[in-house]
Amino acid sequence: MKAFMASKLFPSLLIGLSALSLFLAGCTNGDPSLTQAAETQQVQTPSVTPKPRISPTPSPTPLFNLSKSDLEGRQIVVWHPWSGQTGDVLKSLAEEFNQSNEWGITVSLAQQGSSMVLAQNISAQIGSAALPQVVIAPSDDLLLWHRQADLLLPLNDLVTDAQWGFTEQQRADFPLVFWQLDQDDGIQIGIPMQRTTTAIYYNQTWAAELGFRSAPASTEEFQAQACAAAEANNNDASRDNNGTGGWIVETNGDTIYAWTRAFGLTSPFKGDPLKLSLEQPATRKAFEYLRGLVDQGCAWTSGLTEADEDLFAERRALFFTADLRDLPQVSSAMQRAGSGDEWTILPFPGPDKPTVVVSGLSYGILAGSPENNLAAWIFIRWMNQTDRELKLLEAGGGLPVSTSAIQAADDYRTQYPQWGQAIQWMPYAAATPNSELWASARLVLGDAAWQALQSYLPADQIPAILSQLDDTIYEINAQGGQ
Repeated sequence: MKAFMASKLFPSLLIGLSALSLFLAGCTNGDPSLTQAAETQQVQTPSVTPKPRISPTPSPTPLFNLSKSDLEGRQIVVWHPWSGQTGDVLKSLAEEFNQSNEWGITVSLAQQGSSMVLAQNISAQIGSAALPQVVIAPSDDLLLWHRQADLLLPLNDLVTDAQWGFTEQQRADFPLVFWQLDQDDGIQIGIPMQRTTTAIYYNQTWAAELGFRSAPASTEEFQAQACAAAEANNNDASRDNNGTGGWIVETNGDTIYAWTRAFGLTSPFKGDPLKLSLEQPATRKAFEYLRGLVDQGCAWTSGLTEADEDLFAERRALFFTADLRDLPQVSSAMQRAGSGDEWTILPFPGPDKPTVVVSGLSYGILAGSPENNLAAWIFIRWMNQTDRELKLLEAGGGLPVSTSAIQAADDYRTQYPQWGQAIQWMPYAAATPNSELWASARLVLGDAAWQALQSYLPADQIPAILSQLDDTIYEINAQGGQ
């Protein structure tokens, strides 16, 4: 089984390897100071051997004794993954920065095609002068580059610097769980740029017609509603929708990790705080629960050419799983189908409490000269303003990275009321694993789930699949690192 998984995953993983408590208006903001103990932290940040770094300056003395002339004419290259509307907005913002900043700093954008391609290109250029000054990349990629290549500039001192840093109020405006994604044993290796979450989309109108007065708050209720929808489609006048109904099986690694969290996985690290370990009882319980849905006909794997959001709009799924950034596409699908159904976004239900998992893109500075480092930081600080966050939200969806921007997103909330409903679940947010292995582990976990949730595979083989999970993660990571 191990050999099968490795052979199936190896080509894609090699590419991948090169590679809050969020509160509502009125909730209390916590200061995400870089040395703050996360008393309400839902994800354990593993401790690692500290790397040499400059301690944060305790006095108001500026760290950088640089004059305006030291910064004038600095050229900063930013690598990013976006095309389309988000890429256009980023370009417009960069042009605004170039025209307005008092130091004459010029930012040049280089679109890399995707986050995966960006990671490949970073890996290929390590040690060369072709590396950019700033990257916009997933947090797990930043962690990989920090731990294995020592590419990134620690940002602790810049964040708290008296002259150049964020004010205490500005730091407190970032939800703690958003900051945790970019921390490594207290070292701030990135600054949040965009956050998102994987969540469950739910048809409220159809559920009410099936006899359910409220959204499922437990795994039992989720199963009951999914099975009722499947039964309804199997017994209606149409034969085209037989075998559909409940939850569309989705085996993306972030989705499966959210299910494991919902089933009680408190930390993806077992024993050694640096050793990622997903083969735990909560993972087995989640896999067995999801496989039970499949075996009962209450979850189904779509082999259709239609997108999941279209199947959802056509009532061939009461539930389906997607990124929060997919909300505009789901809304469009409902309009195309002529559906008047009300729908919303839910967390992943668990036996005890629901879960949502937060991930996203962050700014990282590739360490260079003091002048370039500071110029890059000035651009990042400029970008982390409410009005710029809102422009990026309108273009790409997801979540702004500050509480102020979330509260100010009235236009987006009006356009997509489901977004406002999703925000309510953010107190249950947990971050993706703080491990450089997560880039490969996400793919291995998804592959294991894909195998386990096939109806033709005997369910009693699930333990064997899971027993190989951690070994496969480390084997493929080692091969990809050669």
